[in-house]
Amino acid sequence: MSERKEIILGTLKSVHQTYKIKTVTDVSGHTKSSQTITKVWQDEVKKILGLVEKEVISGKNEKIDLVDLEEKTAYELKVSGKNCHHEFYKDLIKVITYNLYHSGNKLEKLIFISEEFGIEKLDGRLDNKLKQEIIDKHGVTIFLESI
Repeated sequence: MSERKEIILGTLKSVHQTYKIKTVTDVSGHTKSSQTITKVWQDEVKKILGLVEKEVISGKNEKIDLVDLEEKTAYELKVSGKNCHHEFYKDLIKVITYNLYHSGNKLEKLIFISEEFGIEKLDGRLDNKLKQEIIDKHGVTIFLESI
């Protein structure tokens, strides 16, 4: 694992520990917590690693959570592991779309991050032939990481 990736994931784990709701709450409470975790994580990483950009527009309106320009890597976070496959496919399309508009500086990696149970479920669903096709056709390698 690269040092930059370690910093980005380590920062997320620290922020997640600090801001994750530890008591039962309503959907609104979880949504606010997820938004806070994402924003604080983005801001902290941006402070530490200057070349990392947050909320990068991929096409018309969609945004990628973090883009490490030096390592040509997109980081997408789904705080809750519930139904993370829906978010994953949307995020994959965002990276492919970004590359359509940035042919001189394409992203080569998508690191999708969520809670461990969601990542395990997604990993079990992802077809190896599809992953290889995405590498071959779009030049993007997928990595799944747990918070």
